[in-house]
Amino acid sequence: MLYPTNGAVWNLVNDAGVRVWLHQKADGTGWEDCFDYGQAYNLSGRDVSAKSLGVSTNSAACSPSASGEQCYYSFVPNAVTIGVSGTLCYYGSDATYIGEANSFLFNSTGYRVWLHQDLNGGGWADCFSNNNAYLTSGTRDDNPGNLYISANTSAC
Repeated sequence: MLYPTNGAVWNLVNDAGVRVWLHQKADGTGWEDCFDYGQAYNLSGRDVSAKSLGVSTNSAACSPSASGEQCYYSFVPNAVTIGVSGTLCYYGSDATYIGEANSFLFNSTGYRVWLHQDLNGGGWADCFSNNNAYLTSGTRDDNPGNLYISANTSAC
């Protein structure tokens, strides 16, 4: 679930269906940071040097506690979030994506999202269902020519 990019920057994509935790120490002690299901994160600071990753059985959303944990939220309602170090959000029926390679896609539009090879929507096409995070780094979806938000609410 942890993916290296650009040296000290890491990505975490949580599609486990439950909370994921990063811990300061290999035995799971020390500070801990919670990451919600169905989201993608660009990690920085102390999380880059975490020594342990824990997958919980709790599917509830993360919430701060008195223990000093940090919670990360990258959910943008009714949007497609795609990015690497910066995040680009798309709304509406379709959008063109031209830019640097991305590392994740988070779909919260309520609809299918398609990435196409070519700017005009031609070439290969990959479908992404609603309410989930996807790792695109190292795949053909890493640098698409076109992003399309369909009107179809069914899963891909």
